[in-house]
Amino acid sequence: VIAQRVIAGKIHNARQVLLRAARDATAAKQSILRATAERHADLLQKVGEAANLESLLGIEGMTARDYFTAFPAMCTRSPDPFQRTRRPPADQANCLLSFLYGMLRVAVHGALAQVGLDSYIGYLHGIRPGKPALALDLMEEFRPLLADRLAITLLNRGELHDRDFQHLPGPAVRLTDDGRRTVLNAWQRSRERTWPHRQLGRDVPASLLPLIQARLLARHLRADLNEYLPWTVN
Repeated sequence: VIAQRVIAGKIHNARQVLLRAARDATAAKQSILRATAERHADLLQKVGEAANLESLLGIEGMTARDYFTAFPAMCTRSPDPFQRTRRPPADQANCLLSFLYGMLRVAVHGALAQVGLDSYIGYLHGIRPGKPALALDLMEEFRPLLADRLAITLLNRGELHDRDFQHLPGPAVRLTDDGRRTVLNAWQRSRERTWPHRQLGRDVPASLLPLIQARLLARHLRADLNEYLPWTVN
């Protein structure tokens, strides 16, 4: 059930990113984003029907493929067609996403440690030596709004330039020292932004969201809460 909830949270928030981008898009890009958001809505309904982890991962995989296929309609400086590449990232957009996901993972890992949960025992991601499975689980619901939107904003607004990226053989792309400073400053500013939290009934800064969700997860695992609800925004 926890795995279903974190995937549902991720799909819901990814759909919000698509819909918000569609409001600012025109013509073909707007059509792509709205159609992708509709498919996300259909797949979100199937999450609760997933009979096992394999089915759930299949739904998550389909959603991710759709989402990143539509990424060029949101991010003007991403390659078209876009493919998510990780080790190593093959272009500027992938490089920035990987860097921000790394920052997010550190924040979630720290939040889990603070509430006394073992980051290496998860529900969605497989348990392997050195892999913080629970941190990877919990960060899923945060990826679209806290990392993807920031990456899109930085690239679309021209806050990062070609000189902020270094192209290596492979091909591989990494941020330069100046590029990392720019992204880290933007990350720190983004953590000050407040977001609504429906379960708490108030707005909270982004920096506290991982800790709040880690606490709610810990309360659920200790039977103080009947269910774990992911953080989502409408």
